[in-house]
Amino acid sequence: MIISLIHAFLCCKFLNSLPDILLLDLNLPVMDGLAVLKALRERDDCDDLPVIILTTSSEQNDIDHCYRLGARSFITKLSSFTEFVTIAKSFPDYKS
Repeated sequence: MIISLIHAFLCCKFLNSLPDILLLDLNLPVMDGLAVLKALRERDDCDDLPVIILTTSSEQNDIDHCYRLGARSFITKLSSFTEFVTIAKSFPDYKS
């Protein structure tokens, strides 16, 4: 299931049916990605939801904070779609 949400705060309210994986940017309007990740991890039904951070940040503080909040991977956005597809194909199978 692929879900595209305009505002991060909708993510926390919308997820009645969980996606297989969630790609989450840190730089979102209204509520940043760290707040979304924290809110998701506070929900019992989202404990096992694989969250991959996909963002422009390469700051070690952001990386560490995301992993502390339960992110499975942290990927700094690449310059081309082709590079992203290559990385996406290497995502581990988080559901197995």
